[in-house]
Amino acid sequence: MFIANFELESTVRTYITQLDSLPESNLNDDVMSAVRLSGGFVNHVWRITFISKRTIILKQYPVTIKWDPNMKLPQQRSQVEYCALSSMQSLSNNSTLWSSPKPLFYDAEASVVIMSDVGSDMTTLYDLLRKDHGEPPVLNFIGDAVNEFVASVQDVAEPKAPQENMTAVLDSTHDGAKASLEKALGSEIGLKWFERSLKARAIQKEWIFGDLWPSGVLVHPEQQRIAVVDWECCRPAHSGMDVTQMCANLFLMTMGTPFHNLQAKECLQDIVRAAKQSRAYDPTFDYAGAFVGHVAVLVAYPHWELPAGPSAAIAQAANEAESIFC
Repeated sequence: MFIANFELESTVRTYITQLDSLPESNLNDDVMSAVRLSGGFVNHVWRITFISKRTIILKQYPVTIKWDPNMKLPQQRSQVEYCALSSMQSLSNNSTLWSSPKPLFYDAEASVVIMSDVGSDMTTLYDLLRKDHGEPPVLNFIGDAVNEFVASVQDVAEPKAPQENMTAVLDSTHDGAKASLEKALGSEIGLKWFERSLKARAIQKEWIFGDLWPSGVLVHPEQQRIAVVDWECCRPAHSGMDVTQMCANLFLMTMGTPFHNLQAKECLQDIVRAAKQSRAYDPTFDYAGAFVGHVAVLVAYPHWELPAGPSAAIAQAANEAESIFC
């Protein structure tokens, strides 16, 4: 078993060099650089550049969260991502609006997936909406692209995914939303919203992406297309959970200090408009309930820099949710 610290560039270089074979590779094509990408709060993600200028992405999935060694994560996350990417390839290849990385290599022992680099000439939606990245480009295609992606994931009837996935971990995170909702809205109203959110989360109608937020959506404004990365949370649920998670993130960006609030609101409105026109739209699903539940989970993260605080953001979400999704 390959046990090493994938936080280190030396580890990554050694790992790539020792691989016996890698699809689409040239044995004489040596590694020129290994640059660490964000990887969110959990994983180790590296862009590998070879002498030929070809790039690939290496992603390694630790068993625990970086800041909490006691919190264990499903060890099959790497398999979930590899299987999801494999299942989506034919749809990705045929879409003009969205794409996903092509899986190239899977190492179960080291919990490593190597995939194509879809984002070398793209920027995350999150970064495009940050003020420190300058004025955002025209993003009026985002709604259609995101919703076509959501519907395409739903179209996969038999994904080759393992049974162990992130559902339990994400459900435990959502449990904390109850206290936040009751603090912001009072015990009675807060509990009602929590129960609505809980009911929406319990539906296992189809496969969803499972972690749809602006940092996982790479954007090419000129070509008006997106690429979606980080598939380890792919799981059975309702496609409305993907839509409302993205909307909840954008909603907080409409009020967060670091963001272009107006442009974030326009993206939110465009995604809701496109969702209602999508083949994945389900008028029986409680989009408002799911949305408020997502907001109550997300406000715990400090990067929003909410001027009025988390409780005020939850209260505003609850006040506007029905009108947003009406």
